[in-house]
Amino acid sequence: RDYTNGEIQHLDESLRHLLQIIQMEGPFVGIVGFSTGSTMALILMSLAERGASAQLLRDCNLDPHLLPQFPFQFGLCFSGCILSHPRYKEIFFPKIVTPILHFIGDYDTYLPRLEMLKFSRRCKNSVTVYHPGGHFVPRSRPCREAIRAFVTEQMRKHMHRS
Repeated sequence: RDYTNGEIQHLDESLRHLLQIIQMEGPFVGIVGFSTGSTMALILMSLAERGASAQLLRDCNLDPHLLPQFPFQFGLCFSGCILSHPRYKEIFFPKIVTPILHFIGDYDTYLPRLEMLKFSRRCKNSVTVYHPGGHFVPRSRPCREAIRAFVTEQMRKHMHRS
């Protein structure tokens, strides 16, 4: 990720690769990401919810047939941030509706807290959990319990809708 201009290098290649995996191996109920992977997860949730404009398809050189056909039921994101470059605005606006559990480290020195909070604010159904650590996936009992409870609740909701 280039923090000077808000772009991810080779985003188009990464998205195409992930979309191919989703198409071949999916559908998937949930998605998980850490750091830039959380950003990619949020982009994929957005594409699954509402597709992509012709402009975004061109900018990222994406085949519209690769877009996910079903929205994800939830996302688990750790130390996520959004892309601030105007070219990506439509990905994050309007807000993502997929429920997301977002972990932020109290002592994360890799990403500014404000950037991680912007990530949470772009999600209509986001729960933010702070953990007493830095830029890593927390493995403490309280964090594992939060993940278990969140995933269990989302799966319960998913089963009732099916």
